[in-house]
Amino acid sequence: MTTLFIVICINKHMKRIIFTFLITILTCNLFAQIKTSIDSTQIIYAQSLHDKGYQELSIGNYKVAINYTKEAVNLRKEIFGIKNIEYLKSLHNLAICYAGIGNYNEAVLIGTEVKRLTKDKFELKELHAITTNLLGRYHYGLGNNEKAIEVGLEACELCKTTFGESHDEYAASLSALAYAFITIGNFSKAEELEAKAIDVYMKNQNTYGIASSLNNISIICINREDYDLAQDYLEKVSLYYKRNEKLSEYYQTLSTLIICYNNIGNYTKAIITGEEALEGYKNLYGENSHQYATTLGNLSASYLMIGNNDKFVEYTNKVLLIQEQTFGSNHHIYALALGNAAYMFGTHINVKTALEMNKKAIDIFIANNMTNTLHYKTAISNQIQFNMSLGKYQEAINEINNILPQIDTNSHIYADYLFKLSICYNSLEDFEKAIRYNKESLRLIESIYGKAHISYIGGLEYQTGNLLLGGTEEQLIHNLKEEAECIALFTQNNVLTYSSKERQMWWDEIRQFYHDLGNYVFELNNKSEILNVLYNGALISKGILLNIDKGTKEAISNLKNDSITEIYNQLYLNKKKYHNKQKQGDIYTSKNIQNEITLLERKLLETIKTHIKLDNYSITVDSIKSYLGPNDIAVEFFDYPLWNMEKDSMVYAALMIRKDWDNARLIPLKAEKLIKQQYYSSNGSNPTNTLYNWIWSGMEINNLIKPGDNIYFSASGILHQIPIESLPIGDGKIMSDVYNMHRLSSTRELVKEKKEVKYTKAALYGGLNYDMTDSELIAENQTYSKNTSEEYFVSRGLLEDSIRGYKWDNLSNTLQEVDYISDLMKKNQITTQTYKGNKGNEESFKALSGHEYNIIHLATHGFFYPDEEAKEKDYFKPMLLNDNYRMYNEVDMSMWRSGLVMSGGNRAWKGDTIPDTVEDGILKAQEIGDLDLRGADLVVLSACNTGQGEVTGEGVFGLQRAFKMAGAQTIVMSLTPVDDQTTMAMMNKFYTNLFSGQSKHDAFYNAQRYIRSIKPDPKYWMGWIMLD
Repeated sequence: MTTLFIVICINKHMKRIIFTFLITILTCNLFAQIKTSIDSTQIIYAQSLHDKGYQELSIGNYKVAINYTKEAVNLRKEIFGIKNIEYLKSLHNLAICYAGIGNYNEAVLIGTEVKRLTKDKFELKELHAITTNLLGRYHYGLGNNEKAIEVGLEACELCKTTFGESHDEYAASLSALAYAFITIGNFSKAEELEAKAIDVYMKNQNTYGIASSLNNISIICINREDYDLAQDYLEKVSLYYKRNEKLSEYYQTLSTLIICYNNIGNYTKAIITGEEALEGYKNLYGENSHQYATTLGNLSASYLMIGNNDKFVEYTNKVLLIQEQTFGSNHHIYALALGNAAYMFGTHINVKTALEMNKKAIDIFIANNMTNTLHYKTAISNQIQFNMSLGKYQEAINEINNILPQIDTNSHIYADYLFKLSICYNSLEDFEKAIRYNKESLRLIESIYGKAHISYIGGLEYQTGNLLLGGTEEQLIHNLKEEAECIALFTQNNVLTYSSKERQMWWDEIRQFYHDLGNYVFELNNKSEILNVLYNGALISKGILLNIDKGTKEAISNLKNDSITEIYNQLYLNKKKYHNKQKQGDIYTSKNIQNEITLLERKLLETIKTHIKLDNYSITVDSIKSYLGPNDIAVEFFDYPLWNMEKDSMVYAALMIRKDWDNARLIPLKAEKLIKQQYYSSNGSNPTNTLYNWIWSGMEINNLIKPGDNIYFSASGILHQIPIESLPIGDGKIMSDVYNMHRLSSTRELVKEKKEVKYTKAALYGGLNYDMTDSELIAENQTYSKNTSEEYFVSRGLLEDSIRGYKWDNLSNTLQEVDYISDLMKKNQITTQTYKGNKGNEESFKALSGHEYNIIHLATHGFFYPDEEAKEKDYFKPMLLNDNYRMYNEVDMSMWRSGLVMSGGNRAWKGDTIPDTVEDGILKAQEIGDLDLRGADLVVLSACNTGQGEVTGEGVFGLQRAFKMAGAQTIVMSLTPVDDQTTMAMMNKFYTNLFSGQSKHDAFYNAQRYIRSIKPDPKYWMGWIMLD
C-alpha cells in the first residue's frame, strides 16, 4: 500500500522513472520472498531429518539414525552455521548414534566439539551440561575410565549449577558417574551416587530414572557376586520396561539376567531368558546387530555350563562373526568379543585356543592405539593368566615386565601384577623373588586399601605359602600372626553390615585360614608363639555368626528407636512369610521374599552396626587367663583337615590355657572317622574307656589337668554330639566324678559379665495332646490371633498324601513332670504358666517371644533328621527334594530338619488336612531362632535328641543353636533318645536341687548322679548335657 500511494502522487513527467523504480522494488521483494521460501523449506526438511533420526535413535536403530542425523547436521550447518542451537542439537544426537553402534572414537570427537561450541554460552548451558554428561560415557566406551570419571565429575557440577539438585538431569549425571566408578571397582562410591540419584528420581516420580539406577545397582551386585540380589533388581526393572513397552531396555535387562541365572546355577532359566532376549533383538535390530551378538555371548556361557560345548562354540563363533561384520576385524568391539571368548575358552575348554584368540585381541587394541585402556590391560592380564595356566611362567614374567611400565605404580593393577610375579617365581621355585614381589604387592595394597581388606589378607595367605617353602620360622610366624589380626580387623569393620547369606559365604572362606593354621602349628612343631594365635582364632571364629544375630537383637532392643524397630518388625514378618511359603513349596514367592529379607537386613545392619556389641574380637587368651583361678583350665577343642589326608577327613586337637601359663598348650587327638566309629559302635549309650583315652587322658599324662580341676571346655565337630563330660574313665567313674565339667559354647563365656538372675517367671510345656480335631485347633489358635489389620501368617501341613498311621505318641509322664515342677515353682514364688493338653500349641510358644520368661521347660518329643533321612519323611519332601531348594546349603536346611512337636502336631505330620488359619504344630528350629527369648536364663528341653543337629565349624545347627539365637543363656538337652519315666525323675530332681539353692551346674550334675544311682545303665542318663 505504501508503494501504490507513492506512485499515485508522483508527477507525470516522472512516470517512466518511477515505474522502473517500482518494478525494481517489486522484483526485489519477489526475489526476497522466493529466497525466504527456499530457506523455510530447507529448515522444515532439516527438522524432519532431525526428527526421523531421533525417532530411530530412541528405539535403538542407530545405523539408520546416523544416516538421517548426518544429513540434518550438514543441512543445518549450511543454513545456520556451527554456533546455532539447532545445528548443535543434531550434532549432539549424532554423537549418541555413534556411541550406539560402538564407535566411541567418533562419539568422543563429536561430543568434544559440541562441548567446545556450547561452552560459556548462557543460552546453550543446558546442552553443554547434557553433552558433558554423555561425553563421560563415551570415554568409558573407549575404556578410558579415569577420563570418564574426570568428565563425569565435571558433568555433575555443571548439571547441579545449571538445573539444580532436584532436577532429573542432575540425577542422570550422578547415575552416569556411578557407572564410571563401577568400572574401576569403587562400588561404595557408586552406591552412594546411585542412592542420591534415586532420591531425586523418586521425588520427581521419574520411574524410568529409578529403573535405570536400579539397573546400575544390579551391576554392582553382580560384581560383588551377589547374584540373588542382582536378579531381584533386574527382574523388577525388566517388568517395568516390559509394561511400558521400553523394548530395547527390556531386552538389555534380560541379557544381563542371563549372567545372574548362570551364576546361581539356574541354567534352564538362563537359556529361556536368553532365547526371549534374542528373539526380541532379532525383531528389533536383526540377527546381525551388536545387541543380538552381546546377548548371544551371554547365552553361550549357559550352554557351556550345562556341558553343551558344541553349542557354546557355535554361538561364540556367531558372536565373533557378527561383531567382525558390524565393526570390522580391526575394531576394538570385535577385540572385546575375542577377549570374552578367550576367557571362557581358557577357563573351561582349551587354554591354547584361548591364548591364540586373546593374542589377536591384543594386536587389535595395539593397532587402535588403545594400550592405555582397561580393555587392553584386561587382555594382557588374561594372556598372562593363560601362560601361567600352561606352565609358561617365564613368558608370563616377560609379559608382566613389559606391561608394568604402562601401569600406574600406585594402582591396584600394579599390585596385582606384582602378585602374579610372585606366583610365577614360586612356581619356578625361586622363593626369594616370590617373597620379595609379594611383599612389594602387599605394601602397595596396604597403601591403597589398608590392612583390613580382602586383597591384603589374600596376599598374606599366599605369602604364608612362600615362607613355608623359602622363609624362616620367624618370618612364617610373624606372617601368620598378621594374617590372623587382619582377618579379625576385616571382620569387625565389614561383616556386621553383611546380610545373613553374605556372612555365611564370608565364613566359608575365612574358616579355611583357621584350618590351615592347625596344619602350620604342626609344621612348626607346636611353637609356643603360634599356639596363642590358634587359641585366639578359636575365640574369634566359634559362634561368630550366631553372636552377630544375637548382638543385632540386643542393639535394637537397647536403642528403642521406632524406625529401627519398624524395620526389624518388617524383617520378622517377612521371615514368617518366608517360612510359610517355603513349607508350602511356593518356590517363586519364597525366593522373592528372601531377596526382600536381604535388603531389609542390609538396611537394618547399616543403621545399627556401631551399636552391635561383639565380643569375638575383644576377648583373647589374656582375657581368659585373667578370669581363671589356680584350679581352672580352659579347653578349646578344634578340628581341621590334615593336608596329607583324604578329602573331608578331619582330625582333632585340644588347646588349653591356665592362669600361670605364658602360652597355650596343645594335645593332638584322633581323626574324626575313628572317634565316630568308636562312639557309635556302642550306639552312643555305653562307650568304652577308649574314647576317654583318646580325648582326656593325654592331658592327665602330661600333667595338664589334675583331679578336682574345673574344666571349662568348648566342643568342636563330632565332639558336639558326644557327652564327653560323662565318658567312663575306669573303676566305675566318669569324667564328671573326678573333675568339675563345664560345657560352653566358647570359652569366651568365662569372661562375659553375667547378671545374677532371680527366677520370677516360667513357662512349662508337658502332657501335650498331639491329636486334635479341627474345632480344637481353631479354638486354641484364636487365643493367639492378632486383632489388628496386620496380616498373620501361619504354617500349614505340607502334603495330603503323606504316609498314614505314623504319629507321635502322647507322653503320659510329662504331665506329672510339669505338674510337679509347677508346684515347686509356686512354692518359690515363681509365676508359672503351664501349657498342657490342647493348650501347648505352636501359637502359644511363639507368643512367649519378648515376654522375658526366666525358665522355659519343654517336655515333649524332639527330633533331628540328617538330610538323607529327612528326604524319606513326607513332611519334609517339598523342601528337601525340590531342585530349587538346593540353592540353600545343607546347613541352612538343617534348621528345618530339627524341632519340637507341639499340641496337635500329629495332624500335619501324618499329612491330614488342617484348617487354613492354624499353625501346623511342628515347631522347627528356624522358627524358634527368630523369636526373642532373651529373658530365658534356663531352657530345659526334656525331649529326645534335642542336642543333635548339623555339625559345622560354626557349631551345631539345630535346636541348641535356635535357642541361642533367640537369646537363651543355659540349655539342658539330650544327645540321645531318652526314656519318658526316667526323664521325669531326672527333671524333678534337677528342679528340686535348683530351688534348694544349688547352682544350675551343681543341680544338673547332682540330678544326673542321682539317676545313675538308681539306673546305672548309661542309656538312662549319659545323653543329658548342660550348655552355657
